[in-house]
Amino acid sequence: MKILNIHFKNINSLEGESRVNFEQSPFSDTGVFAITGPNGSGKSSILDVITLGLYGETFRFDRPAGHVMTKHTAECFAEIEFSLGGEKYKSSWHVHCAEGNPESELMHPEMQLIRLKDGEVLANTHHEVCARMTEITGMNFRNFTRSIMLAQGDFAAFLNALDSERMDILEKIISTDIYADYKKEIIDKAENAQKELDLLKQNLAAIQLMEPEKQEASEHDLIDFKEQLSELQDAQNSLKQQQALQIEITAIKRQIVEQEKNLEKAKKQVENTQKLLDQIAAAQDALIFKDDIEAHRLINHVIHQGKSTLDDFQSELKQLKAKLGDDETAPEGLAQLSFTEQLQAIDNIRAQVNHFA
Repeated sequence: MKILNIHFKNINSLEGESRVNFEQSPFSDTGVFAITGPNGSGKSSILDVITLGLYGETFRFDRPAGHVMTKHTAECFAEIEFSLGGEKYKSSWHVHCAEGNPESELMHPEMQLIRLKDGEVLANTHHEVCARMTEITGMNFRNFTRSIMLAQGDFAAFLNALDSERMDILEKIISTDIYADYKKEIIDKAENAQKELDLLKQNLAAIQLMEPEKQEASEHDLIDFKEQLSELQDAQNSLKQQQALQIEITAIKRQIVEQEKNLEKAKKQVENTQKLLDQIAAAQDALIFKDDIEAHRLINHVIHQGKSTLDDFQSELKQLKAKLGDDETAPEGLAQLSFTEQLQAIDNIRAQVNHFA
């Protein structure tokens, strides 16, 4: 496991937002470096950032959320980017106060583990992140702090000890009981594997082997079955082709039926159209009398107007007769006169009546 980048904000005495990129110079130019400074300058806070980002815990506080946030601030977080086995990951821990008020209630911490290659979220709760981190790195929080991050006092004692004393101190520092846990886990896995192996052996022993003659006969049968299978597959392919052809023929027949129906409709339309054409052709002969019909219509109109005028004159004549007296009669031969002559006679009578008046 190699830590590539740490990004944090408001952790203990390190107020504000900071970032340390171990892939840039001067960290990338050397394999060993030291974090130095007076007490309270934030050296241990860097270690807190690492354990918070990876496991959501610190080796100094059981419940770090209420202790590590810088005073008079409302938010803190720790993000760790690391590589392991050719993959890169980013693990983050974040906590904030309600409504962004430093005096308000501290909310529950949030954690997330992301694979940087494709951005897939591998875990998004504290429990899930710790479980996946243990799965990926092979170390839980206890093993990580015991074997990777040594307490300041224990490490100083180790440096100042004699050669004969360093082994005892080293055992005390790293708590060799973690190797006992590993040993127990390996033994348990070995026992489970042995049980599975024994079970497989029992199952294998229960299987009765076939006699050589039967095996040879079965092999011949297998060859025959393979040949039959090949023939059946060929027959199946042929039947599939015939089925596809039959489906195509059925579709064509349906199209033929539809086309025949359309043809019948077209024939009926042609017959109806032909009847209309015959009617139009018969009506063409009547067009010869169009002018005569129009002249006849005009004559009828003139006659109708003439009759109307004659009725008016006859009515007027009756009035004239009434004025002249009952003994007065119409001029002799008036009925035999033409229409124009009758009009002239009526006009003369009207003039005489006006003269008498």
